[in-house]
Amino acid sequence: NVLVENAGDITATAELGRAFGIGAYTPWGNLDIVNIGDVTVTAPENATGIAAVTEGYSGEYYYFPADISIANGGQISVSSENGRSTGISATTTYGDVSFEISGSVDVAGADRSTGLSASSLYGDVAIYTDADITVSSGSEYALGISTFSDYGDVNVVNYGGIEVSGTSLTQGVLARSNYGHVTVVNYGDISADSSAGYSNAVAVQSGDQGASIVNYGSL
Repeated sequence: NVLVENAGDITATAELGRAFGIGAYTPWGNLDIVNIGDVTVTAPENATGIAAVTEGYSGEYYYFPADISIANGGQISVSSENGRSTGISATTTYGDVSFEISGSVDVAGADRSTGLSASSLYGDVAIYTDADITVSSGSEYALGISTFSDYGDVNVVNYGGIEVSGTSLTQGVLARSNYGHVTVVNYGDISADSSAGYSNAVAVQSGDQGASIVNYGSL
């Protein structure tokens, strides 16, 4: 298992290539990241504030889930001149993903830009945020919160303001599961603006288990 705790400010600047503020990887174990410091990342190509990747294992005789938990209370600021920008990203294969976000996330990219990205192939995905999320993209898509599980449930609870702008597809919250149930509960103000494409404040996709959207905010 891997535990990352940070209380200081982090600045990562790349003159060439990519840049990460905090990155954690393990092939088998759980990943836990707790950050209360400000993270600023700038790169000419892809830029990511916090990234966590694990896999787990499933075989004929053994099953080892690998969960990811991220708690962020710091301000995340990510920008890319020519590539993709992501505020906080987590990906696992055989585990659950959970986010608790109370610090603001500001993302700007020339290509695809995403504020929060969480995905699992076989596990559940749960996002709780009461932070402001601002995302802009010069081309391709711009997503405030993007969640996906193939076989698990997806739950998103948002209390913060989400503002997304771009020239292509823009979505404030995108929640998807092929075989699980999808739930989005929103208490905040969400806006998605596209100058030349489609825009959705909240978009859900689910299979047989269905989906539900409960909105108390402004869309």
